[in-house]
Amino acid sequence: MNCKPFVCAFLIGSAVFAADLSGRYQGLASGKKADGTGPERKLFVILRLENNAVYCSAGLDSFERQIPCEDPAISGDEVKFGTPWGGGVVFELKVKDQQELVGGLHTKPGLPPAPYHTVTLKRVGDLTLSDYVPRLTWEDDERSHQLLQLRKSLIDGRSEALSDFWKAVEKSGSPVVEAANSESSFLITFVWKGTPETKNVLLIWPRLTFARPDSYFSVACGPAQTMVQDIESPARYADLLPAIAERSTRAAAGG
Repeated sequence: MNCKPFVCAFLIGSAVFAADLSGRYQGLASGKKADGTGPERKLFVILRLENNAVYCSAGLDSFERQIPCEDPAISGDEVKFGTPWGGGVVFELKVKDQQELVGGLHTKPGLPPAPYHTVTLKRVGDLTLSDYVPRLTWEDDERSHQLLQLRKSLIDGRSEALSDFWKAVEKSGSPVVEAANSESSFLITFVWKGTPETKNVLLIWPRLTFARPDSYFSVACGPAQTMVQDIESPARYADLLPAIAERSTRAAAGG
């Protein structure tokens, strides 16, 4: 079950189930034998039920690094979805006490059998704001809470949220600076107010941009082509933020 993690929108399936199974599930795919030998693999699955549709993604490393499930479906107490790992794996699970999914997995026809035979997933948390907002092309694991809230508002049909966001940026300046997961870092989001003709924006960060250009492409967010790029910066750069903000405020108002 080797897979290079990548990010994408949740794949949508169908649901016929009275209870809401939405949430984050963590557990194991196990191939252990009676003598205790055999492989195990961690699993991280996000399920979201909305309007009789199933949104599903899965990962081997964390809830932040996910791939879309294939053909997710819920019928009664049965949950079924596939992943492209190892050429194709199908999970067939059953709901247990509304907090656990148990069952097995098998490879697609024509493929060697998987080294795992049982799957146990326990619900470990509610959906987060990030789970409601699909990742965009070039979007990294670090995600701005303010930009996620903006995109969620746009998904919910609140078009005025975009003009409200830009008014706030014009007042406070940019980039948008937020606390990061680490106490010694900030999450800095550079924003660019583009036009429908704007294709992309590349943030030039000496040496790093040219070493890892994919990590410095901005991504389009919203109908007005709001371009955003998140970068986690150490706290030692905090004294540089006023100067960065002054230069970036002009860029945020650019076209």
